[in-house]
Parts: sequence; structure tokens; C-alpha cells
Amino acid sequence: MVYLRDAPPYLPSVHQFEAGRVSGLHTMQSGPCTQGDDMLYCAAENGGELGRQMSELIPIIYQYGVGGIVFVLGLVLVTRAGTLDLKTRHGKRWFAVLVAGFVLYLCVHVFFQFVAPRI
Repeated sequence: MVYLRDAPPYLPSVHQFEAGRVSGLHTMQSGPCTQGDDMLYCAAENGGELGRQMSELIPIIYQYGVGGIVFVLGLVLVTRAGTLDLKTRHGKRWFAVLVAGFVLYLCVHVFFQFVAPRI
């Protein structure tokens, strides 16, 4: 098992891993996880599909969670400034376009991250 905290500052090639020429990496055989192990990577290494999926999902949750907060703050500022008037039909339409764009971008990102590699 390769831990990110022990990885070298460069990304070794697959051939270097297969030939055993990558030094300084902490590896472990499949077995029970211990207290000091990174639990997500340990679970993925030990056959835990959930651990692998969660380790892939955490960056997306972070990106769209923080991005969503910034997006909502931007929408609040735009509506309070009067630039986007939600009382008019035109303003409601643009609000829906902005939210739909954010959700569409999220769905496309998730599709290419999780579905497309398995096709």
C-alpha cells in the first residue's frame, strides 16, 4: 500500500513501481488496519469498495462544497445589490439558469470521474 504522506515529491512511473525501483514509500501487506494507518486507503487496499469510493469522492465533496458556498454567497450579493431581481420573471429565469449551470457542471464532473472510466 502506498501512502500519500510518504510519497516522493515526484510521481514515479508504473514501470518504476513494477520494477521495485521506488524507494522511500511505506508499503504494507493486506491485513487489518492499525491505528496509524490512513483508514480510507487501508480500507481500499483490503478490498473495501466503500473505502475506495470514498477516497475518490472526498475531493468532489470538498470542491463543490466550498465552491457551492462561494456560489451561494455570490448569489446573495448579486440579489442584495439589486442586479438580480427575483421579483421579475427575467430575474427568476437567470437565477434558475445559474443554479442549473452549477448542478449541470457537478453532474458532468461526477459522470466523467465515476461513470466514464468504467465504460
